[in-house]
Amino acid sequence: MKDIPNNYRENPIRYYKEELQNVSAEDAAVRLGLTQEDGSVILRILGTDYRIYIPSFEFERLDPDKPDYLQGQAAQVLVLHLLAECRIVPSSGAFISYREYPSGDLYYKAFEGRCLKRLAFSYGTKIEAFKKDCAAAGAQPIDGGDAAFRIEFMPGLDLKLILWGPDEEFPPSAQILFSDNFPVTLSAEGASGLCDIVISAIKAAGRK
Repeated sequence: MKDIPNNYRENPIRYYKEELQNVSAEDAAVRLGLTQEDGSVILRILGTDYRIYIPSFEFERLDPDKPDYLQGQAAQVLVLHLLAECRIVPSSGAFISYREYPSGDLYYKAFEGRCLKRLAFSYGTKIEAFKKDCAAAGAQPIDGGDAAFRIEFMPGLDLKLILWGPDEEFPPSAQILFSDNFPVTLSAEGASGLCDIVISAIKAAGRK
């Protein structure tokens, strides 16, 4: 496993901004399948389009009426990581569980607590609120569980969120599936962080 540099642990935004100094907008656009314009790329995050300048990481929302998903540090770190180091390849159309992820078993307990249980206990007894909030976040309803939605984090990276309410024997539960190209783009830890951001975005959409 690759060691995590000390400067990443101390300040991940600064670390990835430094990494981004070695990247051109053209390079990031090719790796991630983005449109490149005059030293910037156009990146859609959860339905909101941003113009992001490389290597400065200055960014602007192209539609100010859309939600701003790049306010928080976690989202900025993830996007910096994507721009600096990651690539996206086409999905076959299939989806995988976290346990099927490379090293998914190793990090499953953390993912379960951070994402699955958070989703289940936020919405397991509030199925209609889950439907409303997912719709507000731009997710599309699909078959599965007591409620299920498909949501695009960015073009090429899709999630399925499936929710079951409690019954006489079991508490509420949830499942999150990943388009099968995810492991090329993000590690198991990175995918867990992305899911945490998506859940926060869905909950925020419901408060508007």
